[in-house]
Amino acid sequence: LLLTVIGSLAPSTICRNRYKLAIVRSVRRTAMAPLFPVDFADNMVGDVMTSIAKPLEDVPAAVCYLLSHHPQEEELVQSFI
Repeated sequence: LLLTVIGSLAPSTICRNRYKLAIVRSVRRTAMAPLFPVDFADNMVGDVMTSIAKPLEDVPAAVCYLLSHHPQEEELVQSFI
């Protein structure tokens, strides 16, 4: 949700503000599904949001790995295992 809001605030020459606003509204309706009627596009947005949740779990570990000292010291590897 936060990335959607940040992306909608970023200036762009390709994606006009009305399209960004439509995406934000669709994400809002999807997140608050019991309170709003959901159409097919909102269903697709919800599907994308649930599909992206699992890969996003790996982002913090990847950032830590990429920012750590290489090659790893033996004692750090043993303490991790």
